[in-house]
Amino acid sequence: MTPLTSTTPVIPAKAGIQLRDTPAADSRPRGNDDLKTVATNFEALFIAQILKSAHAAALAEDPLHSAGEDNFRTLQDQTLAKSLATAAPLGVARELARGVQPRPLP
Repeated sequence: MTPLTSTTPVIPAKAGIQLRDTPAADSRPRGNDDLKTVATNFEALFIAQILKSAHAAALAEDPLHSAGEDNFRTLQDQTLAKSLATAAPLGVARELARGVQPRPLP
């Protein structure tokens, strides 16, 4: 077995995973609209997790609590999170989209 060096690829190309320097054969340019949509959906998921944690931090258990209420709360949180991510974003989507955009090589 050969020792790993800084130039030895750790992921074999036969696994179907492309390294950064070699573009995939079927790669296609992704538009900014697709990137914005994915980033906004990620931000909505992030906000939904924040809301879920906030609801889990209840001080006392409600005696009339039911599983249906949990389902309703989850759907309500997802809808609210999507609305917040679209209308009043936190900036997570913008930074995520900016971070994954290709940069010109020096």
